[in-house]
Amino acid sequence: MERVKRSDQDAVSPAISVMLLVLLAALIAIIIYAFMYGIPGGLEKSAFIAAEAGVVEINGTEYVTIQHRGGDDVFLNGSGAARGIPIDIRATAAGGGPVLAGADAPVTWTPGEILYLINTQEGHKITKDKTAAGAGTGFPAGPLELVIIDTQAEVRIFGSILTISGEEPGPDDPPIRADFNATQANPLSTTVYFTGWPVHLTANTTNATSWSWDFGDGSMSSAQDPTHTFNRGVYTITLNASNNAHAEIITKEIRVIPRPIGWWLLDGNAEDVSGHGNHGTILRDPNPSPNPPYGSGTHDNVITGTWVPGKRGLALSFDARTYIRVPHSPVLDLSPGGTIFLWTNPSHVGNYYFIIGKGANDQPDNYEWIISSGGRILFEYHDTFGDSRSATSASDLIVQNTWQSIATVADGTTVAFYRNGALFDTRPMIGSLKPNSETLFVGKQQMFWNGRYYPFYYRGLLNDVMIFQETLTSAEIQELNSAFPA
Repeated sequence: MERVKRSDQDAVSPAISVMLLVLLAALIAIIIYAFMYGIPGGLEKSAFIAAEAGVVEINGTEYVTIQHRGGDDVFLNGSGAARGIPIDIRATAAGGGPVLAGADAPVTWTPGEILYLINTQEGHKITKDKTAAGAGTGFPAGPLELVIIDTQAEVRIFGSILTISGEEPGPDDPPIRADFNATQANPLSTTVYFTGWPVHLTANTTNATSWSWDFGDGSMSSAQDPTHTFNRGVYTITLNASNNAHAEIITKEIRVIPRPIGWWLLDGNAEDVSGHGNHGTILRDPNPSPNPPYGSGTHDNVITGTWVPGKRGLALSFDARTYIRVPHSPVLDLSPGGTIFLWTNPSHVGNYYFIIGKGANDQPDNYEWIISSGGRILFEYHDTFGDSRSATSASDLIVQNTWQSIATVADGTTVAFYRNGALFDTRPMIGSLKPNSETLFVGKQQMFWNGRYYPFYYRGLLNDVMIFQETLTSAEIQELNSAFPA
């Protein structure tokens, strides 16, 4: 019988197989455990952040700044946030043990952001609000150890030891008192703000040595009294005035409304103060009969006007022959809508007293205001198809022998009528306003019909006639109205 000789390799093969089976079983067990209970601490990838910490003092109170220089998005565990990787922030002040910092609001922390660690009566707090940082009680003098822990992987990802001086401000660091004014040199008021004109910011501070401004639109300045031009909108302006030991933060809100494209104060002349150069001429019709050549305007006389006390300053008095003519300018066209605002004190409220318009209803009028019966305002216009349209307010919008601000806001779907800054009525609007090349008239409509000119005049006083290409909001109308004297 022949005997078969087994090699050493044949003897090892079953052992290797057994070892591979054991390893495979262990791997399966780990996968099942991780699926059921999560990956054990120390096996997960920990968060990575590059951070920098420092100590800052406001009004004698020291707090810690922690800036995220780059890495993962994280959030403060237990704060209510849940974006990124959870972390704990612990601080050990002199003479004490580690204290876990809490928060009064959800705190996420992304690259570029700064967290503020403050000490309060309730313990250590984390906030992203710099203005709240100076409200803490301060840390005791000595070393302060700061540690950030990835609570998911249970590893320390940042640590720093800072020095807290715990000193009160010295005699060379007096407290700061701060305020500021925002003014604009415009034809109406220094405390109403229009686009296109700069706003002057004046810091009224005591003991400040540096000033930091945030204009609320992404722009900053370190000048003591800067100047800034704003777009339309509402802005929160912040001034941070400081010295070596103190800082005072003041915030104020301003609303910036669009600048008019035409603005005639009618305070001694008919010049346009909007900056667009749409100056008017005051004229008087020597014979307002419908027979040619009179009524056509070609024989009207240029006059200086009759001026009487107005809503503010002087006001132009309109009789049955006085009006203002402003040459055509494309900037005065409103399309698809716009806003007209003025102060009126009519001596007559009846049928067809014309106030303002660009064109007449026998022409492709862009817009017209006419006082109709019952103190209504008739808003006439031609739409983009060339069709004549109108919207008439409810009665008693205009009151005789009384100063009142009247505004119309046309947006292509609705005409809103305002009196003294409050919404009075709305009417549906059909189509958008169609631009034209006609003259703008204030106080007279010049209509030609059946071979004759028929002028319709306004009677009374006018001040501050303003035209805006924008459709002003109710808040902007109210802001504009409130800037005038009561």
